[in-house]
Amino acid sequence: MSEEYRRAIEQHGERIPPGFDEWVRSQHIESEVGPNVYTVATWTRHCSPPDATGPQRALACTDLAVCFFYLDDYQAEDYRTLFDEYEANLNGIGGAAASERPITVAHCELLRRLRGFGHPMTWYIEQEHKLLDEYRLRNDVSRGAATIDYERYRDSRLVTIYVYQWVELWQLLAGFPVSESERTTAAYQDSVRLTSTYFYLGNELYSLQRDLERGDPNLVPLLAQQTGIGLDEAAAQLAAERDEVAKQFEDAVGQLMAGTDNMRRCGVLLQQCVDSATAARHDNPDRYRQPDTV
Repeated sequence: MSEEYRRAIEQHGERIPPGFDEWVRSQHIESEVGPNVYTVATWTRHCSPPDATGPQRALACTDLAVCFFYLDDYQAEDYRTLFDEYEANLNGIGGAAASERPITVAHCELLRRLRGFGHPMTWYIEQEHKLLDEYRLRNDVSRGAATIDYERYRDSRLVTIYVYQWVELWQLLAGFPVSESERTTAAYQDSVRLTSTYFYLGNELYSLQRDLERGDPNLVPLLAQQTGIGLDEAAAQLAAERDEVAKQFEDAVGQLMAGTDNMRRCGVLLQQCVDSATAARHDNPDRYRQPDTV
């Protein structure tokens, strides 16, 4: 077993949902998951629906570990091969894993478990495909194989902050799938978009130092470069925009909660995410460093 994983389970076992550790061990992905055990448990603790059950939270942790944070941190040269394997799994749910790589096999098994809830997976799969596309681009940018400007990176962050995927995941786990017609309403679209925007603006501020160290793009230097202002002023502008987005969100989510029961439950989840975003970062200082401008 990975020493890092063992230590994480021993130190943070009280916040890890029952069943998560057993599944990770069964899939032999302790090394892959080890660096992010605390992060996925913290995100799940703060940003899950208030009435989520233990088994639901365990699956949410699993999704975050396998589908989000492992890929988010992946910088090996074979990143395109890994992302292609995930894509093949998404295109062939129920079939064999795209490779014998343990994390790819675990991803395939997770998709089978999610399909077992019996709800349409179309929108979840669509958002996971979009995530892989953006991770390919980000890795290309980090290696100098592609360039990205401020506006294009904002579009990318709407996807890579994982709010859209998180919403789709909980519709499967907790059984409140929003219908196609409900998805076309301004209340639904605005609420999800504003939640994602609120989250990524905050994350860009908290992840600035880490992104600079890794050579990853970040909105703060991109805005500074585009406008000719300093990093501090760029950070202050993004913080002010985040606060305005929070106000817009309150109006949108109020309309969402006035809709059908499934729309209301989606609104409760989104409200939980917005209310807990800052607390979740402060509860995870190893990953998110609090900036001077928040």
